[in-house]
Amino acid sequence: MDASQDDDFQAQPARSTLAKQQLAAAVIAALEDGPATGPALSKDAAHAVVDLVWDWTTTALAPDLEAFMRHSKRNTIGVEDVQLAARKNPRTKAIIAEEVQRLKVLKEETRAVKARKAADAETNE
Repeated sequence: MDASQDDDFQAQPARSTLAKQQLAAAVIAALEDGPATGPALSKDAAHAVVDLVWDWTTTALAPDLEAFMRHSKRNTIGVEDVQLAARKNPRTKAIIAEEVQRLKVLKEETRAVKARKAADAETNE
């Protein structure tokens, strides 16, 4: 087999390139699936939104999150860091709070299902 045909030897895109492509897909999907009450955006406008979000995320949000993480002497960015970063924007703060609550409920439901399955398994033995 020719090495140029083997996928293992193909150059892999940079991690940031993949992240930006995933962001672009998510933003475009959100714009397409969003409410049709506002004006439609052209593809160029959608890509401008992607560039704006990418630039804000990489130059403002990410450094803030890393600073909050380091300040609290942790190695992982946590939910509390994201909430702290959103503190100056009431709408963003509310959206994040709603999502945190949704994730807590989902986590509790998952734990309850696992506990029920474990109890059922013990009962059936």
